[in-house]
Amino acid sequence: MQYYYSPQSKGFYVDNIHGANIPNDGVKINQKQYTEFFAKQSSGKFTWDFNGKSFIYTEVIINYEEIAKTQLIAKAKILLLESDWQVLPDKFNNYSLTKQKAIIEYREQLREVVRGNVAVIPKMSVL
Repeated sequence: MQYYYSPQSKGFYVDNIHGANIPNDGVKINQKQYTEFFAKQSSGKFTWDFNGKSFIYTEVIINYEEIAKTQLIAKAKILLLESDWQVLPDKFNNYSLTKQKAIIEYREQLREVVRGNVAVIPKMSVL
C-alpha cells in the first residue's frame, strides 16, 4: 500500500483506494509520515506545512489564561459602551445622588478591568 499527499488539494490518497484518481501532484509518503500527520493533527496542538518531501510541524501553544483575560476585557468594554447613555447629562442629572454614585463607581470598576487591574466584572448595584 502506497500513501500520497497532494499539496494542491492538501489531501491524502492511498493507491489501493484511490487508484487512478490520485492527483498528478501527489507525492509519495511513507506510512510513518501518514500516521504521524494524523496523530499530530488530532491532538490539535500543531500547525503544519509540506516542503515537498516531508511535513514540518509547529507546536501551537494555547495560552488559555491570556484568552480569558482578553475576553474579560472585551466584556468590560462592551458594558462600558452599553452604559454610556446613563452618563449623558439629560439622563444622569435626573438620577438620585445614590444612583449617580453607583453608576460612576460601576463604570470606574469596568475601567479597572479594562486596565487589567481587576479580574472580575462588577455588578451594577442600582439601576
